[in-house]
Amino acid sequence: MFESLDVGCGSKSGFKGSVTVGCLKEAMSLQIRDQLVGEVKPNKIPNFVLADACHLPFKNGAFNLAFSSHTIERVKDPFRMFSELHRVANRKVIVRCSHRRGSGAKRPLHINYFNESWFELAACRLGYNNTQFINSYDYPISSRLYCPMNWKKTLPWRALRFIESRWLIHRLKIPFDIESWSNIAEERRIKDPVRFVVVSNDEKTLNTCFKKGTGVRHENSKIYMNYDKTPLPDFFNHYIGKLGPNENVWLVFCHQDFILKENLELVLGSLDANSLYGVIGTRAASANLFGRILQTDNTAIGLSLAEPEPVQTFDEMCLIVHSSLFRKGLRFDRRFKFHFYVADLCMQAYTNGFGVYALQTYCQHKSKDLIGDRNSEEFNTSKKLFAENWCLYLPIRTTTGLVNNK
Repeated sequence: MFESLDVGCGSKSGFKGSVTVGCLKEAMSLQIRDQLVGEVKPNKIPNFVLADACHLPFKNGAFNLAFSSHTIERVKDPFRMFSELHRVANRKVIVRCSHRRGSGAKRPLHINYFNESWFELAACRLGYNNTQFINSYDYPISSRLYCPMNWKKTLPWRALRFIESRWLIHRLKIPFDIESWSNIAEERRIKDPVRFVVVSNDEKTLNTCFKKGTGVRHENSKIYMNYDKTPLPDFFNHYIGKLGPNENVWLVFCHQDFILKENLELVLGSLDANSLYGVIGTRAASANLFGRILQTDNTAIGLSLAEPEPVQTFDEMCLIVHSSLFRKGLRFDRRFKFHFYVADLCMQAYTNGFGVYALQTYCQHKSKDLIGDRNSEEFNTSKKLFAENWCLYLPIRTTTGLVNNK
């Protein structure tokens, strides 16, 4: 089985699956220029296949993830393409396209216009659980102005874009791109036991914070003391390696200054074991934090959630993952010693067809903020490595800020 399929791969840097499909004979993939002059070079794209998006030449469930970005707008039968993506996917289908309200909807070769209800109804017809969210918001003024390309380098144009990005985009919230997630794998909602894994370098903080958490007991906690600055992923991978081959538990990887204020065993039985969960997360289209937590002074930050919310990444303070996902190939990368190791795991999950969700949990973070020391050498080294690892998916928002290719 292949890991991922990218349908309508195009020539721009972006998601490229282990198998990529070009759907238009002329390879017209970019929004303006390439749609009129084909520029795709198949010999430079690994495992390239030219095929009809509505009749994919693959077996049922041949891929863990079926992904498509800005292709469904151009096919004659979008529901048939949507159905084909679900047929060849084993775990998940992700479709990204222009929202019908945004300026990107009416582009050359676009013949279909989508909003949340289209994907909800289409997935319902196919019998799958589907979640939709806005992947990016529109520039409300400049995107609707026609200007020659050379104008877009001028100071007035750049000033207008700055004003829009600073004050208008997130106030008006006009959808530009929408992303749809469908879960193909059967959800495993089981009440397995909870185990906490913590790495500490300060016993006082450990005793006054983590050990005071609700449901935290000696018998369900593994605490590693780390006085020589060993990368945190080393401890986590060591613990994962000691699990039995068929051992099913919910693993909660916490920072020592994290305080849980509710019993997770009462919550996790209703969650899908094929997804990662964190207590506060982000995604590129929004400056909001998803999931409300308490800070040191008991003030709350983040949006309160009625149900798990799809995100790109979440904070390292608390990661919740079922042990079965590690048997399916996920691992912590030891190169991220303290920062970005959870963001990296989130991207591993996303590209392998697993869910990534912020979960509303009553908890407190006994730290100054979520950002930490962004001037430290370790932080900047990890950020650069993270950007290099996931360059095809940038921009990616983390709780420490936006990671892009600049």
